[in-house]
Amino acid sequence: MYYELDPQGRFAERYWDDGRGECVNGYPILQNDCDVYRKCGAFGVCDSTKRPICSCLKGFQPKSVEEWCRGNWNSGCVRTTHLQCQRDDNNGSEAGQNDGFLKMKMMKVPAFPDRSSIIYGGCGDRCMKNCSCVAYAYDAGIGCMFWGGDLTDLQKFPFRGVDLYIRLPSSEFGKLEGDKRKQQFEVNLQQQQLPLFKFEELSAATDNFHHTKKLGQGGFGPVYRGRLDDGKEIAVKRLSKASGARIGRINERSGGDF
Repeated sequence: MYYELDPQGRFAERYWDDGRGECVNGYPILQNDCDVYRKCGAFGVCDSTKRPICSCLKGFQPKSVEEWCRGNWNSGCVRTTHLQCQRDDNNGSEAGQNDGFLKMKMMKVPAFPDRSSIIYGGCGDRCMKNCSCVAYAYDAGIGCMFWGGDLTDLQKFPFRGVDLYIRLPSSEFGKLEGDKRKQQFEVNLQQQQLPLFKFEELSAATDNFHHTKKLGQGGFGPVYRGRLDDGKEIAVKRLSKASGARIGRINERSGGDF
């Protein structure tokens, strides 16, 4: 029995079959494409549950967009913004905002780490003090692990794995916060969308737009007080004929002007 590495970097088991008088393929050693070494190149993450399976780390972009779009990820990814410590060094200054670490859960750690037996709480401090340190992780059985240069063979696991901390410039964390604010704004906006009701429902709620229910007159038509079947009090603007609409928007009565 022996093992063979094919041109795509996959290991396969081969053994001699006496009955057939030849070598035959056994079970593949690799379970999915993410098990191929350096599948997504430098700073690329492989996730077998996604399509495409390769993506760049946060703060990175494909080195060759053309190759990336064709599904050739060998060239990997490059930073969109230099680390703050690199900019400070280039300017001859020791001041400036610190870089930070992005936590990635359930990860296969990159290849070729430098190891240290220092306790978990000191891993981040040690990496931060060395500008060439681009990532760190901690494993109880190993200790602190550090990486400099290109990060290769990154993989996202569906379970288990370790927490991997990727060094990013402070500007990238501002983008992350901005994305969260944008998402929250979109959620709030959706919650504030006014529901649409059929004309018949609004007519029943306002006693067929009876004059005693009229609250006032707006630019596009009168506004009426109404009550829905569930007891909720509403205000209804009945659009004028010029608007060409037979559906009104409603809002819960807030006690203010309508």
